[in-house]
Amino acid sequence: MHPCLCISEILELICQEFSQDPDLLWNINNGKALVSLACTSRSWSEPALQVLWYRVQGIDKLFRSLAKDLWEKFNDEDPLVLKRPLSTSDMRIFDKNAARIRVFVERNDQNVTLYRALYARGYSCVLPRLEALSWQIEIPDLFPYLRLLIPPSLRKLDAFFGDQSLVIEQLNLLGAIPLTFPLGITNLSLGTEKDYPDTIFPGCDSARKAFVDVLRSWSNVTDLELDEVPLESLGCIVNMPSLKQLVFRTESDPVDPPHREPDFGPLPWKGKPEPPCPFLQAITISQTPVSTIHVMFKALVHLQLRYLSLGLGRTKNNTLSGTEALLDELNRLIDPHTLEDISISSRFGFQRSSLVAPLLRFRKLKKVRLDAYPLDFTSDIPMSEVASSWPLLESMYIVSSTSANPETSRNLLSLIPLAKECQQLHTLFFRLNASDPAVWRIIQDNPNVTEGVQNWSLKRLQIQQSPISDSKLVVSFLSKLFPALERVDWTSYGREVVESHQRRWERVDRMLGKMKRERELRTPRDSTRGWRMLSSG
Repeated sequence: MHPCLCISEILELICQEFSQDPDLLWNINNGKALVSLACTSRSWSEPALQVLWYRVQGIDKLFRSLAKDLWEKFNDEDPLVLKRPLSTSDMRIFDKNAARIRVFVERNDQNVTLYRALYARGYSCVLPRLEALSWQIEIPDLFPYLRLLIPPSLRKLDAFFGDQSLVIEQLNLLGAIPLTFPLGITNLSLGTEKDYPDTIFPGCDSARKAFVDVLRSWSNVTDLELDEVPLESLGCIVNMPSLKQLVFRTESDPVDPPHREPDFGPLPWKGKPEPPCPFLQAITISQTPVSTIHVMFKALVHLQLRYLSLGLGRTKNNTLSGTEALLDELNRLIDPHTLEDISISSRFGFQRSSLVAPLLRFRKLKKVRLDAYPLDFTSDIPMSEVASSWPLLESMYIVSSTSANPETSRNLLSLIPLAKECQQLHTLFFRLNASDPAVWRIIQDNPNVTEGVQNWSLKRLQIQQSPISDSKLVVSFLSKLFPALERVDWTSYGREVVESHQRRWERVDRMLGKMKRERELRTPRDSTRGWRMLSSG
């Protein structure tokens, strides 16, 4: 007999579920359920309230928990307005709820009088147990009150520069934070208005230099995200020895005014075996020109990355030779024994050979995603060479252009080396030509072409719009190569749909599903514990 859970254990499980996925609280029914729990009894109240107040958006939410005669709000669009000064009883309730908040996001439509009221009460720290703060505010009058929301417990800060008139004041405040809490914030995200970054940091004036100086003071950061900031700030990366994850995005090119390449100063690793960022494991770069990425990697050498994502943005200075040179440079800088996950996308085309060839030395790769535009991923590299170079591969996405010719895609025979060499492959997405008559003649003339080759890991195959001539032959071939295959998902991926191809691939999917059900029916029922227990009874 199983022991029943007591009330405290039931409540702990419920609250733990919500804590692991805070987005569940945005469901109004889930929120009402927790409120009901909080009102049920004293033993349910505090744990439920801890979950309800874990993540709060807007300081006005705290004021709305106070007495109704304190505030008024005419409609959802209007800001909350105070009708009287805060009393001692108000602050007692305010402090109790504020101490429960761990994640705080301030909105851009907030009323500055709420912060003024808190400042008038003598607050130096409004949220004493806050761990993550997102302050993406464009209102100049609000930014000075950011200091009220930075306790010693803060670990993550997301700040946004939205007004040029206050950029120096904002930078001074940000520069003082690591001096006040030297071991506090380890996750830092800084960004500007994406459409007009040069209006915040025009030219190479004092604001740009101040931003670089401020960023240098954050030497204990482990996770750094920079979005449309001055390119000069890239030189600060070498001063962050604890950096583990870097996310960077900019559409600026260092050859265009007013930008200039960062001054890395005397590189600290010269004459030393240690790289500047020995713990750096993940780099994500999105919508960024190739020339800018080149500049960044001037400082980062001897990288021992586990994850690399490159989104190559389109600019007038992008060239095919520049992209190939960048890939060759990464091939030289990154340790081939550590990289496990790589994603490369480009808004300008290049052949697969120029993209894949530099990556074949990374034999520890488990996840690969390659996406180029507008050319197709045609290649002179045999799939057998790709498969043998990545024996640990678990998922591979090869996304082709919508304007590419499907007839030039890989044929069915290219799946054989993948099934043979990549025994852990469970997800595969690419364009597959299943209508080549020459290939079908080879398969029919050599019925044992797949003999001794089986991959039991792949259960789902995702096909970008591809030609197919005979559904039954495709099912027969795939089921021999991948006995556990259950689904084939077809997608047009932006191309004009060829209905005959779509119908045939959908038929392949239905036939594989039917084969799965037949296998389940053939499985001996006494192989399960439940059937043996039923039979013995």
